[in-house]
Amino acid sequence: MNDVKKIERLLKDLIGLDVRTIGSSAIHSAIQRRMHLLHDENLEHYTKFVLRDSGEQTALVEQVVVPETWFFRDRAPFEEFRRLLNTRPRGEPLKILSVPCATGEEPYSIALCLIDDGWSPTDFSIDAVDISAEAITKARAGKYTQHSFRGEQNALLINKYFLQEENGFVLSPHVRQCVYFSIANILD
Repeated sequence: MNDVKKIERLLKDLIGLDVRTIGSSAIHSAIQRRMHLLHDENLEHYTKFVLRDSGEQTALVEQVVVPETWFFRDRAPFEEFRRLLNTRPRGEPLKILSVPCATGEEPYSIALCLIDDGWSPTDFSIDAVDISAEAITKARAGKYTQHSFRGEQNALLINKYFLQEENGFVLSPHVRQCVYFSIANILD
């Protein structure tokens, strides 16, 4: 088995990554970025290192995961979520799990749906989980650039729930407090 295949197998074992979802070239690029950062030009040496070093495994996973998301991405699931909410009796606590949550746009979009539909933040909780510590750190901060807003809801969403800062937008604390973020691998 060649070195890249060994690393692909490691990623499958660690995070359940099916290489076909992102392609071998993406894995190879991530390996090259890590090797460059470590000033290591020898793939065989890097392979031996990553196979035994959990810290490097974590760093490689951070290079491989793709935290591409935005608020109300794929509008249809949020419309269906709202429809289902209307069939649920109020009063019972609502618990929601968002996995993977990347940088937080999805679980925050869920919170915004609930708040817009009249749910009190005390009536629901959202647990948001991702394997990427970097993504979770960004999510907890609730700071976003224009890139996180796509589609027709942009202006209304921003004006209602965000404060504009010099480099982007910060989500209102009353929305951020509705989501509890944690770093975890669901395969564990």
